[in-house]
Amino acid sequence: MSAVHEAAVVKMWPRPVVQQRPRLGFLGLGWIGRARMQALLDAGVADVVAVADTDPALARDASVSARAHACTSLAALLR
Repeated sequence: MSAVHEAAVVKMWPRPVVQQRPRLGFLGLGWIGRARMQALLDAGVADVVAVADTDPALARDASVSARAHACTSLAALLR
C-alpha cells in the first residue's frame, strides 16, 4: 500500500457511526398488527409514528400506547 493510500485510509476512518431507528407506520391494528407493533416498541428497534385502522377506537388506543398519530385510512397514514 502506498503512503498516499495509507494517509487516505487514516483520514477516512474511524467514521462516526450514526444509527437511527426506523420510523414506522402501522396499518391494521387487529391482534397480529398490535402484537407486532408492541414487540418492536418493547425491543426498542423502531419508532412508531403513525397507526391506522378502519376502526377509530383501535387506532386511538394503539396511538396512545405507541405515542403515535392515529389515522383512519392509508391515505392519512402516508401523509
